Amino acid sequence: MRPPKHSALLSDHAHTKLVLDLSPNDIQTPFTRLPLEKRRAAATPSGRVPKDPPQTDEHNDTLTFPSPIVIRNDALDLDPKAPAQSLRSWVQEKDRNPVTPARNVLYVAAPPEITPDVSPMRDWLVPSVKGARGRELAPPSTEHIRDYLAAFYHGLEVRTFPRPFRWVAWDGNKVGRSRKAWTPSYVGLAVDDECVGVRCRANAADDGLFHRQLNLGDMLDALLEVVPADAYAIVLLTNHDTYEDDEDDFCAGRAFGQSRIAVVSSFRYNPAIDDLMGGSDASHVWPASHCWQYVGWLRNRIPRKYHPFRNEISADTPGAMPAAVKAASACGVGDEAGLWLSRVCKTASHELGHCFALDHCVYYSCIMQSTSCLEEDDRQPPFLCPVCLPKLTSAVLMSKPGADKEAEQAYVLRRYGALREFCLAWPDAAIFTGFAAWNPASVSASGRLAPGWRNSRLYRCPVTGSMGFLANVLE
Repeated sequence: MRPPKHSALLSDHAHTKLVLDLSPNDIQTPFTRLPLEKRRAAATPSGRVPKDPPQTDEHNDTLTFPSPIVIRNDALDLDPKAPAQSLRSWVQEKDRNPVTPARNVLYVAAPPEITPDVSPMRDWLVPSVKGARGRELAPPSTEHIRDYLAAFYHGLEVRTFPRPFRWVAWDGNKVGRSRKAWTPSYVGLAVDDECVGVRCRANAADDGLFHRQLNLGDMLDALLEVVPADAYAIVLLTNHDTYEDDEDDFCAGRAFGQSRIAVVSSFRYNPAIDDLMGGSDASHVWPASHCWQYVGWLRNRIPRKYHPFRNEISADTPGAMPAAVKAASACGVGDEAGLWLSRVCKTASHELGHCFALDHCVYYSCIMQSTSCLEEDDRQPPFLCPVCLPKLTSAVLMSKPGADKEAEQAYVLRRYGALREFCLAWPDAAIFTGFAAWNPASVSASGRLAPGWRNSRLYRCPVTGSMGFLANVLE
């Protein structure tokens, strides 16, 4: 069942206060966040609390790394005892594929071409709803998604997969004279001479809004057949609607991490169908998802007398998250292409994270959080938290966590710089603009950190806890 639409009162208001540290009583959910000391311990290779916590502690800095926003029917509300993967647990993960000099390339496969034998599949790309075709947008380009992933997974080579995928007829079931009468149970997903049958079905919600859906598991089977020998992982993009099993209405992404494969669908992230899907209104995607009025509406779902949150803060408070909200709010909501791209980039980075053996995060608001719906998806950030970032850093550097703190610090800051450079190329996209403002690599010409992150040239690395001159590291 789709969630109710947002109150019109939320569509146009200033984000004057933010909620960055939710307590269970704020939302009335069984999920309880792990305490500070356990979060600190989770980010250490030993799994123990550091004897001398740093003066500047990212784990206690909700202005930069907030708590998860968890409301009723969110993933952590439905599974409040979800296991927590510490850095130590990640290191000890037996099924984790290490990055090696021989396997260090990430591949991004473009959406499959639609061949003439299955030409009605073009109609499946557009929601069958009034007004959707009139607002038809070009789906996010493979090149833009690849470039974002190259920044997110900085240090690894990210390439476009050179062999094109194609949708073809399966078992001779080609389209006939009537396009509408063509409702195949299978279509073929082909690469060169290889072809795998992919199940397709009518929209499970049976609401008449969408055409046929394609099975993610079968698409992953096709992808598994063509993983390059030098690939650390490969992600296949698709613009069609997808599902995983009979219980799903839809599924926008899935990864088989040990097999190095992932599939991501852009279909449900199309801003043209936001109102129909009950997703976040564009003015409250991250970072504005931390707006007190929006979270209050999520808590009650109907307008009620306002009950203050325990830890709400002014949006003018100096800090990374307030800076992100201000920057994103200044963009407005007009760039639908940027919104669509940012949503797909977030999901692609999340699914590839599973290929690096990163489990769902329960520690912070983090790109590796699980999600139960599109609305929750929109509330989650694009960044890795202080527990998950050291895992990626260790993987890319091909070293044990803490083995070379200076190299880790330099990598983290170069990565932030690459992400900032990408985001600044999308000045009208709220998520990217907010991410750039949040980013510790937002350095002014003087070499000082931009207001809102650190009012100093000194920056404490989220991985090592050591201090360094950011401007020097980024040069």
